[in-house]
Amino acid sequence: MNRIFSDRKDGGWPEFPPCAFARLDSFEPADLNNAKEAVFSFDAIDQRWLTNGFNQIFPSGNAGAVQPIMADFWKIRFNKGSLAGPDPFDEIAVYNIEVTVRRDQGFWDHIVEFIGQDWFEIRLAASGSFEVDVYGSILADPVTAFLQSIAPAPTNVSL
Repeated sequence: MNRIFSDRKDGGWPEFPPCAFARLDSFEPADLNNAKEAVFSFDAIDQRWLTNGFNQIFPSGNAGAVQPIMADFWKIRFNKGSLAGPDPFDEIAVYNIEVTVRRDQGFWDHIVEFIGQDWFEIRLAASGSFEVDVYGSILADPVTAFLQSIAPAPTNVSL
């Protein structure tokens, strides 16, 4: 089972990813027009996993090779068979990144402008001026990180 689903407070991913590819999962309040503050919640994958872990499972790193491997994986799963190797989803470094931002802060316009974007690239650091919460599992306490940048993910990211 992936650590993001750990039911232990200390069972999640222990740190924050310096660079992550993320999708906007939700934001509150739902109507941002009159909001003075909002929380944006991103589901994120550590970029390091995509360059290291992904290539261990899918060595050629191309879509043509990935499709038959994933088709076999899900066929085995739905037929309740056993996998020859480890579950490739267990070691995906998945996080939840919560960004709380006020309307008068610079990141507000930046995030709101890109709502509806498929993928974001989020860069975090151990120090800075804009604190965010990073969750390594659904029950873990957050790890504090500092938002450095958030932008639409580059379309030319290669695996």
